[in-house]
Amino acid sequence: MTASTYPAPPTPQAVNISTFTPPPIDGSISTPQMIDFHLANNSAHPLFRFSTADTFKPPFEDILWRDAGQAIHRAARYAQAHIGTPSDITSAGSTKPPVIVVFAPAEFLHYSVFVYGVLRAGYVAHLISHRKSPAVLAHLFLKTDVTHVFVDESMRGLMNSVFHELQKEANAIIPTVFDFPAFADLFVKDDSQFQALPAMKNAHLDSTALIMNSSGSTSLPKAIYFTHRGLLEWSRSPWYGDRDLFRDVLGMQAAFPFYGAGYLYLASAFASGCICAVRSPLGKSTAITPEGLLGEAVATQATVVYSPPSLLEAWASNPSAITALSKFKIILYGGAPLREDVGSTLIASGVNISCSYAATEVGTISKLLPDTQPADDWDHFELSPQASPYLKPVEGHPGVFELVIFSTPTHQLQVRNIEIDGKPAYATGDLLVKHPKNPEKYKIVGRVDDQLALSTGVKLNPLSVEVAIKASPIVNGALIFGAGRPKLGILIEPAEPIDSTNPDAVLDFREAIWKTVDDANAINGHIRIAKEMIITTNPAKPFLYTEKGSIRRSAVMKLYAEEIEGAYATGGCFK
Repeated sequence: MTASTYPAPPTPQAVNISTFTPPPIDGSISTPQMIDFHLANNSAHPLFRFSTADTFKPPFEDILWRDAGQAIHRAARYAQAHIGTPSDITSAGSTKPPVIVVFAPAEFLHYSVFVYGVLRAGYVAHLISHRKSPAVLAHLFLKTDVTHVFVDESMRGLMNSVFHELQKEANAIIPTVFDFPAFADLFVKDDSQFQALPAMKNAHLDSTALIMNSSGSTSLPKAIYFTHRGLLEWSRSPWYGDRDLFRDVLGMQAAFPFYGAGYLYLASAFASGCICAVRSPLGKSTAITPEGLLGEAVATQATVVYSPPSLLEAWASNPSAITALSKFKIILYGGAPLREDVGSTLIASGVNISCSYAATEVGTISKLLPDTQPADDWDHFELSPQASPYLKPVEGHPGVFELVIFSTPTHQLQVRNIEIDGKPAYATGDLLVKHPKNPEKYKIVGRVDDQLALSTGVKLNPLSVEVAIKASPIVNGALIFGAGRPKLGILIEPAEPIDSTNPDAVLDFREAIWKTVDDANAINGHIRIAKEMIITTNPAKPFLYTEKGSIRRSAVMKLYAEEIEGAYATGGCFK
């Protein structure tokens, strides 16, 4: 696809608004080029908002496009001063742009402005979590040829540990390290000396803009190269929803600065004019607790709130939190299933929640913001007309489909892993069922790699049962096993550790959890877990989780292979 050939989307944004001019989204400019467009045309319009947490000031402060745009230019100049301009790098004989990583405990506003400065400078930004182990970080550095790291002083130790791992590899690139700039160095009030960078050349839309990473739930995280086209299509996603977002304030206080979700919503704001409410970059934010995050969403007058399911589960047990939640237009959750009892409680209390679906590999697939929907549809989503889905029937499971995505003129795939009828596609591995009354809506019921095939020939998905058991207050995590076996068992990580070598302690826990397990057995007619097949985890071998909270299923199965074999050998009984 060449520039200026994206078709007009169905839902225009900022309609009849005289104070905001949407940027071109036809492919004639890239998302980083929108920064200069907004500096020239929308300098007085807010991009960010954060809580002041100060009783002597208004409850929030806005960051206008003038200030954000200038800060991005300063970040770009800072990066170029240390690394060189793209023309300098080309003159030196390099054919690839530098790949930049940030290691800093900065809030989303500070971090993302620097990331966009990296893009505006003409480089590639690798969004990578500093929470990963040095060995995993070194693996990702090697796979993506990271050349430079901007690091906060507090993370020098981590960087040194990564370097130690890199030095074990014969041909490893050892990145050059620079200081991460302070917030005050990027945001300068009333800067009469500000100098914008020269106009940015049109980026090749199929060149890399960002590098992100898979969750690593089944293996080491994989690098995902995200193009300028993909970033532009993120910007276009509100234009395929049901509503004009211009007057909305997106509560993004729960967004991490190194995950894709926050950049999806920020890119959406670039093209729609909505405001991104984030945590304060000034060190005045409340504690990162469910109560603190909700308080900031309220203080910033958010209308739409993005939340992981874990926050909704915490808020659902607090009546005052439920009252606050009921005043938002809508709360979008995603990334993991939400317990049915929690969703039902919130809906019954007048809280409008909606499931969203996106993946790093393919971007947003559900409509970014759905129109008014029946309350009972909270766990279903409608596919966006921007994408081209194919529902692949799952053998042995009538009515269950694996979601497969094709490239279209409006939605180009970032990752391809299969071909169907000669056309490249991405098989998401997510399993869907259709809404019983509305065929346009779908619900996620599990993943292909979650499927268990018993030796009896029965195939089943354990997710709903695992979620039900995990809802118990005495359970931290649950994992059903039994592939290739005649019967199922379950590994349970107790909320309070118990001595798994003590028969009495194990039997007491089994009795305490048995009613929950027995009730969960009724959810799926094929799933039946006997009491003696409940294995409690060893406190010395806790479950392994991805950063997003999903159990690393295959890794945990390997960790407990001996205990699982023992359970089948003895029927779960102590001798």
